[in-house]
Amino acid sequence: MLRERAAPAQAALRRRLDDPSGAVQVAAAEALARMGQADAALPVLERWLEKTDDPPLALQAANVLDRLGPIALPSLPAMKRVLQRPAPAGDNVGREPPVPHRVLRRAVPELEGRVPPLVYP
Repeated sequence: MLRERAAPAQAALRRRLDDPSGAVQVAAAEALARMGQADAALPVLERWLEKTDDPPLALQAANVLDRLGPIALPSLPAMKRVLQRPAPAGDNVGREPPVPHRVLRRAVPELEGRVPPLVYP
């Protein structure tokens, strides 16, 4: 949220990329990506996005990639890989695709320029 004003915390945020908590890793990655450190941040987000055994963290990573917009463009191949995989057992309530898939089904075409970006107030 602080973007460039978080610069004094950059070293601490980089250390959090290896935190025992995946949620902390994803939050630190988002902060770093917004500070121009996408090279360090995107691999962390991709790793959590592709973890099939932790749907809540995959969703958190998908939401971050979606919010990052064009910053997330290098992660497009990972996002597409996730969309190609079937939903994990028990993750598909009713007929809806798993939540990370729903986020990515909007984010991927947006990054590819096939649909206009959502405008957040």
